[in-house]
Amino acid sequence: GEIIAMGSQNGSIYLFRVSRDGFSYKKSNKIRGTQPLVQLDWSSDSRFLQTVTQDYDLVF
Repeated sequence: GEIIAMGSQNGSIYLFRVSRDGFSYKKSNKIRGTQPLVQLDWSSDSRFLQTVTQDYDLVF
């Protein structure tokens, strides 16, 4: 299955599983952070997430 990640200003990353038809999502995990996130993306092989915080820290 496919996973969608969403970052938030409270520093958390929420992971959602996408249904096979692509029309519904189910929350599968939450990763807590301490700094507001301004950017989030997947690595080129889609195995890892990287984030940039409001303080410009790059986190893998």
